[in-house]
Amino acid sequence: MADEVKMDANWDDLRERKKWLDAYIEKAVKNLVNIVSLQTQKHIRTDLFVPYQGRNLYQGVLQTRSGKLKKSVVNIPAVREGDIVSGGIGIGTAYGRVLFGKRGQVKKIKPKAAQALTIPLPAAMDSHGVARGSARDKGIFGETFLGKSKAGNMIIFGKLLYVKGAKAGQVKGKLVPLFVLKKSVSVPARIHPEDLRDYMQPIIGKGMAEIKAGLMGSTVGAE
Repeated sequence: MADEVKMDANWDDLRERKKWLDAYIEKAVKNLVNIVSLQTQKHIRTDLFVPYQGRNLYQGVLQTRSGKLKKSVVNIPAVREGDIVSGGIGIGTAYGRVLFGKRGQVKKIKPKAAQALTIPLPAAMDSHGVARGSARDKGIFGETFLGKSKAGNMIIFGKLLYVKGAKAGQVKGKLVPLFVLKKSVSVPARIHPEDLRDYMQPIIGKGMAEIKAGLMGSTVGAE
């Protein structure tokens, strides 16, 4: 009679092994997703913004003004739903979401309640390019009136007021254009998913190689 080779399988051991592998992979993939999203968040905040340089706000440059947009770029922690582990990057301001889109994409912003958008002009902005207040803020701009420029644009004119100190409430300087009224503005996308994907790929590749190496090492060690 020919020699026989018998193979025994301990199903309890296999089930425990499967549980361990499942837990290991879930933890490793969640960790990788978090690493990718955190590094991408840092990349957006550090590499895609430049200090405010006084340029036109719609010139296609992400400039740090108030810093709210940059701070709103946050990491979404990884979670598992079934066999899918997902995480990502979130942009927490409405204007920030307008800036996110494919290269060359342009989004139009229209007023939701008012008849027109009020776009601050240099006299209405501080040194960081942030509006000193709204067009209706009489505590900063005092009495204002509406006029038309030579180019045909509707402009809100006014005089700046001192807001602090002994001169608070007093007029400073001469009459200046404060805001231009627009029915809509077109804003080009400045954070592009295809660029972020290219940035993420090497990080993902390295992380997956480390997960695979960890699995191989644990398998060899268990034999």
